[in-house]
Amino acid sequence: MKTTSTFILSITLIVLSGMSAHGQDMSSIPGAFVDVGYGDRPVAMGNAYVGLADDVNAVYLNPAGLSFLKAPQIQFTHTKLMGLVDYNFVTAAVPFKGNQAVGVTFINSGDDLMREISGHLAYSIHVGQVSAGIAGKFRYSSFGNNTLLESDYSGIFDPDEITTGLSNQVTGDGSGYGLDLSALYKATENLTFGVMVRDVIAPFSWSSEVANTEAQTKGDYTEDVPFELLVGSSYQTEKSTFSVELRPSTDNEQDDAIRFGFERVFFNVLAARLGTEQWLNNMDDDKYMAGVGLNIPKMAGVSIRFNYSYVVDSLANTQRVGVQLHF
Repeated sequence: MKTTSTFILSITLIVLSGMSAHGQDMSSIPGAFVDVGYGDRPVAMGNAYVGLADDVNAVYLNPAGLSFLKAPQIQFTHTKLMGLVDYNFVTAAVPFKGNQAVGVTFINSGDDLMREISGHLAYSIHVGQVSAGIAGKFRYSSFGNNTLLESDYSGIFDPDEITTGLSNQVTGDGSGYGLDLSALYKATENLTFGVMVRDVIAPFSWSSEVANTEAQTKGDYTEDVPFELLVGSSYQTEKSTFSVELRPSTDNEQDDAIRFGFERVFFNVLAARLGTEQWLNNMDDDKYMAGVGLNIPKMAGVSIRFNYSYVVDSLANTQRVGVQLHF
C-alpha cells in the first residue's frame, strides 16, 4: 500500500511540476464521472441492462423499470477500480400505488487527490406494458486536497524540484446536475425493449486555484457532461435471461459499443452470469465479465442476495462484491 501511495504521489508531483505557468483543464481527465459499471449483476452480464431493468439497479441504469417492481429493494456494491480507486454504490427503490415507484442512488468514489460524489432521485410510472422513467442527479467533485510533504519525496526528487511541485499543486472543486430519461416496453411475457438517454441536460461548473502566484489554472468555467444513448432488449425464460445493448457514439470522441449478457438460475438459489462489452474500434479495450449470485430465501420478511462479478479488462482486472435486500 505504501509503495502504491508513493507511486501515485510521485506521478502527481511530476504532472504538477510540468505545469509551470500553463493552465490545467480538469475536463481533460477522462475519468471524471465516467460510468465504470454499477451493480454486480448488470456488470457480470456485460452491462447489457437497459432492456432488462428488473431490479433495484434500474434506479441508475434505466429508471423506467422501477414501476414494475413488486416490493422495496436495497443494494450496496463495492469495488476498487484497478486496485486503486474505491467506488461505493448504494441504491434503493420503493414501488407504490398507481403503478409507480421512486428510487435513490448514492455514489462515492476516490480520495483526497480526487473525489467524486453523486446522488440520483428517480421516478417511474407504467400504463399497461409501457413504462417511463425520469431521474435527476446532483454531482460534486473535489481535487488536490491530498497533503503533500517534502518527506514523501526525499531521495526521489531534488529539493528544488520538490518545492516547485508543491507550490504548483492545483486545488479546487466543482458541482453540477443532470437529467436522465428512459422507457421500457414489455412486448410479450418474455421479451422486453428499453431505451435511455443519460445526461440529456448535464452542466458542470469547475473552480480551481494554485498557490504559486506565477502559475495559472483555468479558474472558473462550465462544461457539459457528454450525453449517452442506450438501446437494448432482453429475453427471459423461467431460469434463463439473455440481454443485448447498443451504445452508439454520440460525438467524434466516442466509439460505438455493443454489450451481451447471460444469466442462468439454478434451484432458485444460485445464479451464474456471463457478459462482454465490445467496442467497435481497432483498440484493445474490450471487456469480458463473469459473476455469481446467491439467493437466501426470505426470512423475517427479507430475502438476501449476495453477488460477485469479475471483469477482465486490458488495463486491469476488477472485482465487485455486493448485497441486495428484497422485502
